Amino acid sequence: MEDRESAIRHCIEKFGVFYQKTGQQAMMGRLMGYLMLAEPPHKTFEEITEFLLCSKSAVSNTLHQLMYVGMVDYVKFPGDRKRYFRLNQESWDRMFEVQLQELADFRGLVGEALKLRSRKYPETNRHIEQFYKLMQIYEEQFPEILGKWKKQLTKKKQG
Repeated sequence: MEDRESAIRHCIEKFGVFYQKTGQQAMMGRLMGYLMLAEPPHKTFEEITEFLLCSKSAVSNTLHQLMYVGMVDYVKFPGDRKRYFRLNQESWDRMFEVQLQELADFRGLVGEALKLRSRKYPETNRHIEQFYKLMQIYEEQFPEILGKWKKQLTKKKQG
């Protein structure tokens, strides 16, 4: 059985591969995976760079991107000049809301394309219409799912 650090490194690499498969930078996934597994849950720039075996510029650029989209933030401690980076735990719902808005925007484009298509290829039109309807159902039902999740979080904070 592999030791804990090897398992952690392997998991972090899986995050990188996942992000890369979704069209994003592998480094973004690796950094997200690292911060998700970090103990304590906040790490300095140097700790991140050292653990991920990456250049300072790669880590810096990725941290800036993740902070810009709100997935990562940092804390400072009294008497310590360093910044400690961590996952922004309040950003999960925002991430899904952004994805939902992107889906709505994309659905709008697909709808526009449907209006412009001729009736010459009905089979293709039918497939595009089905895809449009699937996006519509997802867009309608996902806010309810997100609401249930937020309600569960609220209950856990109160209880």
